[in-house]
Amino acid sequence: MSDDVSSAAARMPLDPVEVKLIEACRKGLGLFHSEVGRLIRVAGPQPRPDSQAEQEYKTYVRPESISSAWSAAGLLIEFAGDHVTAFIKTITSPVETVAGFTCVRSMLESCAIAAWFADPAVDAEMRTRRVFAYRFESIEQQITLLRTSGAQPGAIPVLEARADDLEAEAIRLGFPRVTDRHGHRIGIGVRMPSATQIIDEMLDLAPMYRLLSAIAHGHHWAITQLGYKEIDASPSAPDMKVLQKRINPQGIVVLSHTALRGLARPIWNLARFCGWDLLRIEEAIENAADEAAMPMKPRFWRTPLPAEA
Repeated sequence: MSDDVSSAAARMPLDPVEVKLIEACRKGLGLFHSEVGRLIRVAGPQPRPDSQAEQEYKTYVRPESISSAWSAAGLLIEFAGDHVTAFIKTITSPVETVAGFTCVRSMLESCAIAAWFADPAVDAEMRTRRVFAYRFESIEQQITLLRTSGAQPGAIPVLEARADDLEAEAIRLGFPRVTDRHGHRIGIGVRMPSATQIIDEMLDLAPMYRLLSAIAHGHHWAITQLGYKEIDASPSAPDMKVLQKRINPQGIVVLSHTALRGLARPIWNLARFCGWDLLRIEEAIENAADEAAMPMKPRFWRTPLPAEA
């Protein structure tokens, strides 16, 4: 039993089995982050010459969109990796009872968008549409920020002109305008999915994302069920509910498996798209999943054997 978890357990007593589960999750995520990260660094920032990414880059009419897709996916994976290490800290003494939930939520959207960009199941045209959609969404977010903050109002027309230029480029590539029924532009290339939609499509984790969002948005029912427990009220006020913070071991396990699964998907997609050593990356993910005691069912990177199919 490590000092980290046992010291937390001394303050908030846990069953020894629960302590070991938390330790296993921490070790599994740490192994995942270090070993898969090392393999990505070895692979380097560029796709292999015989990869799908390189073939799309060489043959598609707008190659810069293809390189934008793989570079943006890599950057988003790096962002998500930071959230994983932050989550590991929340389950290390002193354990944070609620922060870990919002920490994992923060990584899921980055993971989903990265997986969306690097999806080897789509062609160069759809990948380019997705890059355009993401760029338009980014411009719209900047405009909204400027309007609500009142800062640099002169920058808004510049951003609006940038969106117009981006749409004109998409039309030159043969993409139709993306508008609502009133003719207002709501996307470029394709409409950017909502966070829940893209997490559902790419990670199959929409229910978990909704639950974590409830905590992030301060919903009492979610916070109290996952991070607190009821204790006996004072005899003088028997009808009063008294809540006490608690470590939720099962919640930590589910969060850990969610974090591992969420980050594994974009890495797996990017590895296939860029032609990296997929076997070694799958082996590293598998070892981390074993260490974290992840059930077999969510292990999407495993090719089913004939008897399992």
